[in-house]
Amino acid sequence: YSLTEQLPLYFKIFITSPNIVINSYYDGLYKTVWTEGYWAFENQAFVVQYYYYNDNDNITESTIAPGYEFAVEDLKEEHHSTIIDNMAFGFSQLLFYIYRINQMFMPILFIISFIFTIYIIILNKKGKVSNNIRNGFEMSFLLYSMSFGCILSYIMFGAFIDRYLIPSHIPMYIGDILFIIYLIKFIKDKKKALVSQN
Repeated sequence: YSLTEQLPLYFKIFITSPNIVINSYYDGLYKTVWTEGYWAFENQAFVVQYYYYNDNDNITESTIAPGYEFAVEDLKEEHHSTIIDNMAFGFSQLLFYIYRINQMFMPILFIISFIFTIYIIILNKKGKVSNNIRNGFEMSFLLYSMSFGCILSYIMFGAFIDRYLIPSHIPMYIGDILFIIYLIKFIKDKKKALVSQN
């Protein structure tokens, strides 16, 4: 089907049965972020591969296609883990769960940041909020939009491979940091305004 034939159909489904669209999105997001499969958990595999072969060769027969052993002979090395290696492994495991939970909440964070940004813009136009706070919330909304858009695009195309979502990580984390910073600033300004009125 052409794009002009598909779009009216998707629009009709979204209007008549929005639960189908929401369930489809959630199912795709869950499969990409959490469900194990042939291509799943590549983000984790790439990060921790170094640590799994402790006191052993980093290349095993199971990781090389038959007949291609010659291609990796120069890459073989023995790995002996240190305290720093163990700390890095623990941090990578923690980060692995943090970014997955964050990505599952991305639709909610996107909607919250959108509503909050509109609210801040209205307050800014009334002179109740500084331009600095407005700019901070707008930037966090743009970063969440980038991250959510990246996730959404791969789900729409059925590319359920977690490493494809890596471009969404940096905007997601920076968006989190900015949203928290400017939310704290907004609350502090509100408290100062209340104290000055009293």
